[in-house]
Amino acid sequence: MRLDLVDLHLFLCIVDAGSITAGANRAHLALASASERVRKIESAAGVALLERRPKGVVTTEAGEALAHHARHILRQQEMLKGELQDFAMGARGTLHLYANS
Repeated sequence: MRLDLVDLHLFLCIVDAGSITAGANRAHLALASASERVRKIESAAGVALLERRPKGVVTTEAGEALAHHARHILRQQEMLKGELQDFAMGARGTLHLYANS
């Protein structure tokens, strides 16, 4: 199963919004594109992640698991960006001191 960060972000937008349409808007994607991405994620996972209802969507148990892990992965990505930014600004690194008694 191949998920990219855009898929994970989209899925969380849909879950938080409670509908594919509102989630697509939050993720700045067209509805058709968002719907197709969700279908591909579900197909790759082999299980339904969202239960479609007349007034929106509700996550299944598998969808809850994906949402939990997606939040964790996206938090880790933000932490990585911050850490790399520290290196880029020179605020972090290794200092080697050579001295003799």
